[in-house]
Amino acid sequence: MSEYHDVPDDDDPLTLSPAVEDFLDDPRTPADVFSAVVAFLVDLREHPFPELSLPAIEEPPGP
Repeated sequence: MSEYHDVPDDDDPLTLSPAVEDFLDDPRTPADVFSAVVAFLVDLREHPFPELSLPAIEEPPGP
């Protein structure tokens, strides 16, 4: 198990779940899957809002 998910990083808005960290820490994880996840995270850091994304609409509180 990775020690990284036990240490909060307030400056980093991206947090991997422990299950994902364990998957990426597993030496049996195929290199192409690992690379794809890393590439996705890098892209997400560079472009946090996808081009066609829309803001979430907040519904007013109920009665």
